[in-house]
Amino acid sequence: MGRSPESIERRRAANREYHRAGRRKLTPEQKARRDQRSKEWAKAHPERVALRNKRYREAAKVDQHKYLTLKKGNFAKVGVQTSVVELNAMWERCAGRCEQCQRELLLQTDKKGNCAHFDHDHKTLQMRRVLCIRCNHAQSFVDSGLVVWRVAPSPG
Repeated sequence: MGRSPESIERRRAANREYHRAGRRKLTPEQKARRDQRSKEWAKAHPERVALRNKRYREAAKVDQHKYLTLKKGNFAKVGVQTSVVELNAMWERCAGRCEQCQRELLLQTDKKGNCAHFDHDHKTLQMRRVLCIRCNHAQSFVDSGLVVWRVAPSPG
């Protein structure tokens, strides 16, 4: 027989505490030195940085059907009627980029928050397009009539 959930949780808590206690604390000077060395290394090895970033993006990709099924469920909770097929078509249409500013997007959030937001109209409950988080927030101001899109925001 397996362990009880309580004993598993106790073991996990003990492991977390053990690893927290064993971590070495860095002084601000040590952190600054580490960051400087890291920047110097990145400048000296741009091809390895590019390869690391490519591997990171590949690892961050999720099972698209599973993720879009989850998103469909979230939209259904607020009354938006959509299908996985429609969400998939929107994702394919945008080619992994924000449809307003062309920033590269992932289906799952990365460290910078570059996650795809499936924009929908809160009044009509219709799906509109795929946006980055910045453009999605800006769209809420456009919807309220406070601002008007003039020029696409820069992707930087």
